[in-house]
Amino acid sequence: MFITVAVAGALVGNLAGLLLSPSGFVAALVWSQIIAALITGFQAPVWLLAVLARRGDPLTSAAALYGAVTLLPRFFIVGLVLGVGGGMLLLISYYLPALALPALPVLIYFAVRFSLSGPAIVLERRTPLQALVRSWKVVEGNWWRTFLVQLPVLLFAIILVAASGAASSAVESALLSAVVGAVALGVSAPLVALVETALFEEYSGGQPRAVEEGAEE
Repeated sequence: MFITVAVAGALVGNLAGLLLSPSGFVAALVWSQIIAALITGFQAPVWLLAVLARRGDPLTSAAALYGAVTLLPRFFIVGLVLGVGGGMLLLISYYLPALALPALPVLIYFAVRFSLSGPAIVLERRTPLQALVRSWKVVEGNWWRTFLVQLPVLLFAIILVAASGAASSAVESALLSAVVGAVALGVSAPLVALVETALFEEYSGGQPRAVEEGAEE
């Protein structure tokens, strides 16, 4: 269930990305951030399933559908906000190459501070901006621990994505690349969701406010 939902969401986003191929760097960057935010939105059910799995509740298609309908817009907005920030750093690095190296640790720092926004949305029903603020607060004082716990999972995801990119580029098929990339994300996204949910629950002092009962129906 985890992998199926994650692959389906990533595939829809990747296929949407094939609809437009801007030629300019800035246009291509903006489009890529929009698609990344869209994929983030479609991954919302994965985080809901992670919460249900940790509670020992059954993972059902109804719960996945509930997550897609109620949580997708919030995850999309979070992805868009983070994409704007990351895109600005990439633009600065592109036009001022000397700042590329200093921009990398800045990007990593903020990525870790905001990485628990997903669990904040699912567990505490936060709005996108509230979830970003909540993540920033709970990671405070736990940055290095959060980074080190997430690092193996992120490296695993990067290896999968890199391997899928190499495999798809060998046949030079955009459609196959979208499918292979979706599968790679589908394998890694559930693990990321489980780790982030566990960290958020720990930093929050136990089980936060439960998700709505409708998620279980």
